[in-house]
Amino acid sequence: MGAHEPIRSELARGRPAPAEWARIDPTIYITQARQRQARAMAEAIGAGWRGIRRGLAGTAALLRRYLLEPMAKRSQRRHALAALVALDDRLLADIGLRRGDIELAVDGRLIDRRAAPAPAAATAANANRPPAPLQPDRVADLAA
Repeated sequence: MGAHEPIRSELARGRPAPAEWARIDPTIYITQARQRQARAMAEAIGAGWRGIRRGLAGTAALLRRYLLEPMAKRSQRRHALAALVALDDRLLADIGLRRGDIELAVDGRLIDRRAAPAPAAATAANANRPPAPLQPDRVADLAA
């Protein structure tokens, strides 16, 4: 065998090799090493993609929470304000609102004056408002 002649195993030449050769044949070791290397690379690439997917899912959740949901709430608020401002004073009085109460009502910070006892002077000024609904405990007292 010369210095420049490639090393060929019996298996590479197409001849069956004895069982003891299979244990020491470098082609088998190289093939097994390449298979293990391919498996390790596939696992590493898969783990990398799983990490990227988790990162993108987290970013999407943050975008939804801090950007999209507040934008949707502002849009809903703007539409509700526009709808109530478009009503005339008479219709607003029918639903128990005044022009100055529109923003408070849309934001959910308006105190329901019908639930709280009103002073006598305020009752005369708000004569166009409907009477306060009866409380459930008072309905039972009146029925008895």
